[in-house]
Amino acid sequence: MSDKTGTPVGVWEPVPQVAECLDSSIREPFGPRPSGRLVYDGNSHVIAMIVGERRNEAAGNPCPRDAQSLFTAYFGTYHVDLATGEIVHHLTTLLNGLQASGELRRSFRIEDDKLIAALETATCGIENTAKRDCCPE
Repeated sequence: MSDKTGTPVGVWEPVPQVAECLDSSIREPFGPRPSGRLVYDGNSHVIAMIVGERRNEAAGNPCPRDAQSLFTAYFGTYHVDLATGEIVHHLTTLLNGLQASGELRRSFRIEDDKLIAALETATCGIENTAKRDCCPE
């Protein structure tokens, strides 16, 4: 079932990203168990933090050198472009946005309490999925 409002307002928990690349490989950029949150409020603010399992130091484990890029965090504002089916993030602050600028555009849809956003890079098509962590007010 699709969300009839077309808005992402709420708190979302990331599930593994899937990247299908030009070399026919399938990758999970943040690994099989990413953690974090993606928060959209009703005043057009967005906050995102996604951390790969190997990068997460919450259990007291040091981060391996090769896993240091397995995170992204940003905040700013957003709007939904219903004409193009895109969600557009206007970033104020960004950490580790290897392929980001001040604006992130992704096609998106909401189905069965899952937010699905897709983007294309020079070498891969990436589908980001997040499950609803709590409901909008």
